[in-house]
Amino acid sequence: MVRIEVATALRSGIPVLPVAVDGARVPDIRDVPRDIAMMTRQQGLHWPEDSRRLVATVNTHAKASLPAVPISLLGTWAHAKPRLGATYEFTSDRTYAKMGVTEQHSPTEDYRFETWEEGVATFDGDHLLLQPFRVEATQSSSDGSRPSYEASPRELVDRRFHWHVHEGTPRTLELRTDAGEVTAFAFQGHFEQ
Repeated sequence: MVRIEVATALRSGIPVLPVAVDGARVPDIRDVPRDIAMMTRQQGLHWPEDSRRLVATVNTHAKASLPAVPISLLGTWAHAKPRLGATYEFTSDRTYAKMGVTEQHSPTEDYRFETWEEGVATFDGDHLLLQPFRVEATQSSSDGSRPSYEASPRELVDRRFHWHVHEGTPRTLELRTDAGEVTAFAFQGHFEQ
């Protein structure tokens, strides 16, 4: 029952604060089901050592609410160039998934690098903050010159973008970094279940 309640709270945007009691640890993201994995991204508190921080955190969350995902951003968006591509999917529960692929073909080697990322999307006007709770990579090389691996965990790095959806044909999402780098993604549709 607790898992269902936590998953429902996370999907509904209700803040969930992990608290470890009597020396227990907040579990690693790889040890919890996907529907409650966002919980492990938060800094856990320990009872009773962090009781003052716990009260302050609860008060802060009670006063603040996260804005919903803008309707214009919901769905799947793709960006592709020869041998390079990325796809984002934004869902109404404020989560996102990103998949990226890089391929390189030469007379001596075929190389493929894939990344998979899941996380939380937070919006503030035209600013988008992506906070991953899981990032994995897979690499393969035909000649063995590069090490091959599957589902290798990667560092969790938050990214911030300015975003804008251009309504038209085709409908596009523009993500711009603070350094001014722009990537355009074409709308693919709504696939959320």
